[in-house]
Amino acid sequence: MSIIQKRLLVFFALASVLVLLAYDARPHFDKGLIQLKRQNNSAQRHWSLFYDQRFVFYEGPFRYQDDINQIRDLIEPSHIVLSDLATSYYAAASLPVYVRNVHRHQGRTQSSSWRKLLDQRTACNLHQQDVFSAFKTFIDVEQRNSVSRGQPQFKYVLVNKDSNNKNLRLDCLWHRRALLMKNIVRVSKLKYEGEFLNLYEINDRSATPAPEG
Repeated sequence: MSIIQKRLLVFFALASVLVLLAYDARPHFDKGLIQLKRQNNSAQRHWSLFYDQRFVFYEGPFRYQDDINQIRDLIEPSHIVLSDLATSYYAAASLPVYVRNVHRHQGRTQSSSWRKLLDQRTACNLHQQDVFSAFKTFIDVEQRNSVSRGQPQFKYVLVNKDSNNKNLRLDCLWHRRALLMKNIVRVSKLKYEGEFLNLYEINDRSATPAPEG
């Protein structure tokens, strides 16, 4: 191989790397993401090849901050929130609440009734009347027990409507969010409707008499 051929080979190799880097760096010049970083005082300044700020921001809770700030002023602290897997972690990090989700290490420490509710994905199928009736009964029992024992009360359902965050796709509560929002109002009221997050407050049924027999 001649010297010219070697130089051409090196040139094309370097050019290919530069083209690849330029292609992968495009999101760093996205005006929306730049504005988002400034709004959140983000220290994110670096990126790895094929892992850019789209993963950090679009697949994280940063865009929900306005909704979370509004919700923080509306909720009663130290109560229980039911949400999809990813959003429950966002809520636990940002709000003064306890969360319930389907993650196994969370379920191990929960009561048998909560484990059953989460494992069977009951809240994902509230459009089915028998499932909805079971969910309503669960709320009655859980609220009565919580009040009598002085424990945190199941009080809120948090629905994430974001369609860009891929982390949400791990849970049927997100996949069936339209059905959840349509049916959860039968046992709750819409407390907050935001750009990404809806907060529903479960009706207080702690005074509902327990069934006889």
